Amino acid sequence: MVNILAFVHKHLKRGFKYACVGTTGFFVDAGVLYYLTQYVHVWYIFSEVFATLVAFISNYFLNTYWTYRDAMKRLDNTQMV
Repeated sequence: MVNILAFVHKHLKRGFKYACVGTTGFFVDAGVLYYLTQYVHVWYIFSEVFATLVAFISNYFLNTYWTYRDAMKRLDNTQMV
């Protein structure tokens, strides 16, 4: 029973972190899009493409180094091969 509770706690914590990263990605995307279109006067299509790219990159690093940090520690040795 204790193992089940630990499993559930671990995955709820990870799910919350994943949701926080997704929310952060939305705000990064919206912020970059707004900045590029309103202040730099870049065409909104180009702004959105660039904003999406920046959000993907930020989400990748946040998920890698915060959300899935414990899973990545286990993979570090196998990635070297």
